[in-house]
Amino acid sequence: MNRFKYLIICFFLFSSLAVIAQNKQEYRGVWFSTVWGLDFPSKPVSRIFTIENQKKELLAKLDSLQKMNINVLFFQVRNRGDLAYDSSLEPWHYVFGGKTGISPNYDLVQFAIDETHKRGMEFHAWFVCMPLGSEKFNRDKKNLSLVQKRRDLCIKYKNEWYMDPANPGTADYLADLIGEMLQKYKVDGVHLDYIRYPDRTNGYPDDKAFKASKAKNLAEWRRSNINRIVYKIHETVKKINPEIKLSAAVIGRYNNASHNKPGWRGYEDVFQDAMAWFNADKIDFITPMTYYQDPLFGLIINDWGKKLKPSQLMAGVYTSMLSPDERDWNMDIIFDQIMIARLNGAGGVAHFRAKPLIDNTKQIRTWLCKEHYSAIAEPYRSTIVHSVYVATPPPAESLIFTDESRESALAPLFDK
Repeated sequence: MNRFKYLIICFFLFSSLAVIAQNKQEYRGVWFSTVWGLDFPSKPVSRIFTIENQKKELLAKLDSLQKMNINVLFFQVRNRGDLAYDSSLEPWHYVFGGKTGISPNYDLVQFAIDETHKRGMEFHAWFVCMPLGSEKFNRDKKNLSLVQKRRDLCIKYKNEWYMDPANPGTADYLADLIGEMLQKYKVDGVHLDYIRYPDRTNGYPDDKAFKASKAKNLAEWRRSNINRIVYKIHETVKKINPEIKLSAAVIGRYNNASHNKPGWRGYEDVFQDAMAWFNADKIDFITPMTYYQDPLFGLIINDWGKKLKPSQLMAGVYTSMLSPDERDWNMDIIFDQIMIARLNGAGGVAHFRAKPLIDNTKQIRTWLCKEHYSAIAEPYRSTIVHSVYVATPPPAESLIFTDESRESALAPLFDK
């Protein structure tokens, strides 16, 4: 068989498999970043760039996501102690109105919710929980900075400010902030990001609080501090509306026992115990940030897939790596990871971030529309979440696709 004919057959075979593998119920998420205007907005509202201009920009981007059947939008509403909506607790982020604390003079979040729902997507309010920005960033914000208003809840580490997990008031504050938002807006979900300690905590200044707690183990005490925050937020969210889904972006690798590959772990390195949240019934689903190439991606998702139901697991894929300014990944890497996630028990994937999908980097949107997302799918819903389950997924090593393994796997089909 000549090479050209072989490639044509491969194309149609894998296209068919991609369509067949699509489920009627599947997470197809995207992180929509507003911090520094990464995904939106390109410009703040001004005399030149009007409210209508900003709205039209958002509509165009939502239209692009709708065309590829995205069904979950993680819309960033809290960045570094500043927001995308009016609040009594924190100011507007500067990207919307041009300056910290300045409104763009329209209800951005309500507009985004309405337009997201019109396009058949769920709106999940994405809160960055712990980071508050650099020393300079907070100094420039003056009395609008949370560091100035609630110094008792803040802790400085390596010239960056964070909310202090050791202070019980942090859990109350974040729960109140999220509760205030939920009283105002009807959202489908709340998504917690950076719900953990900072990276590399050698020298992290919590020794006094640890001693005062009289806890015996520092790591366990830190994990309990993060757990307290998650549990308090869960209590607040579910009290307002039990149907709101609570999710979290977590470190890709759960702990040292996950597999024998070295690297950064949530449990040991940043004191994030996602499985404790599930065991306590305090979280609906997670999006592990599996920002790796195969085979590590497959190993990590396989590990989570053994622990969780598909409705509890949305694999985070680093779609921005397609950009030549990042790692210049081949588009097949993202396609393979969508398939690996499906075959390893995940309920779908979340793309970080919206820009490469909207810009159609390396024709990613075009091919997603044709193959992996050609059919409409509904995201998992709480009313049927427990009736959906699959058998233990096969070993991840058998699901890693490379140019060589594709050809090897398909060769017997063509030699007959």
